[in-house]
Amino acid sequence: MLVRGDIETPWYTRKDVALRLNVPVSKLASWATNKTGPAYSKPGGNGHPRYHDRFLTLWEQGNREFVGHIGPEAYRKVGLL
Repeated sequence: MLVRGDIETPWYTRKDVALRLNVPVSKLASWATNKTGPAYSKPGGNGHPRYHDRFLTLWEQGNREFVGHIGPEAYRKVGLL
């Protein structure tokens, strides 16, 4: 989980993920375009990708079932909905 001030959140920005994975932000953008990086959503359709901790952890563990932009079905599949 990411901590912002006193608030713990499971949502990461692209910059947060880049720091966590030790890769440039541009690499995450490239992965998103190629659908090879961690799964992300665009909550509220605002165009800013957000990465959920559950999907980041799965990706870090080598699970490539959830990559690129995902929808509600992926959240249901991992028990988040």
